[in-house]
Amino acid sequence: MSRHDGHDAEGDAARYLAGEGSGNWRSRFESHLLQCEDCWREVQLGRKGRTLAERARELAPPSLREQVRAAIEMSEPQPRWWRKLRTPVAAGAAVVVLVAAGLGVKAVLHAGGQPKPIEAALAAFRSHRVAMSGAPAHVPIDLSAMGLELQAGARTDLGGIRSDVFMYRGSAGHVYVFLGSRAFPEARGARERTGTVHGWQAEADGVSLLCADVPVSYLVMGTDRGLVHQVEAAIRSSEVQAAR
Repeated sequence: MSRHDGHDAEGDAARYLAGEGSGNWRSRFESHLLQCEDCWREVQLGRKGRTLAERARELAPPSLREQVRAAIEMSEPQPRWWRKLRTPVAAGAAVVVLVAAGLGVKAVLHAGGQPKPIEAALAAFRSHRVAMSGAPAHVPIDLSAMGLELQAGARTDLGGIRSDVFMYRGSAGHVYVFLGSRAFPEARGARERTGTVHGWQAEADGVSLLCADVPVSYLVMGTDRGLVHQVEAAIRSSEVQAAR
């Protein structure tokens, strides 16, 4: 088994570590390992990578565990009226990323460190799932002029803050609008806003957040910063009405 014989050291090592292959193949490969430096190196690197991954999972900080817990809570079964929406809401969350660097493997963990309401809002945005407790108390704002279509609206709890959440989708991506029963806490690394807007702005792993308390306590988030600012302008220029 050599390179000029069509030998794939990386592929064979991965197959061996995964427990694949017949008993005869595995016996031949183990004998081959004693003679092939390339295969031996690939097996050793694979084993080190697995060890690091296990350590990363065991040493996950409390903030990461809290984020995973929030994402799981957001994926509860949805009521019938939610399922009537034309676009189904997809779930997805990545909490541990393994990055290969040279001959080593580095475990990279996302440790949010956010206040619970912000962490729950980010988990909802990333997973596109919200744990709903009823119909929203406010009428959703019409954002069709900026190419955003309302996908869903619901009443939810964000780490202790009763909120309405409205999910919009457009060609530039998703935008979530949260209307809270009280002021939202500042996100980690937030910057105070000056001028007539009393609130803060922040970035969290590519998600832009804008928060203020007029005309109601609101939190807007999306991946397109310009679009998030446009949505905020629409909120501030509209009359937020209570649902009947």
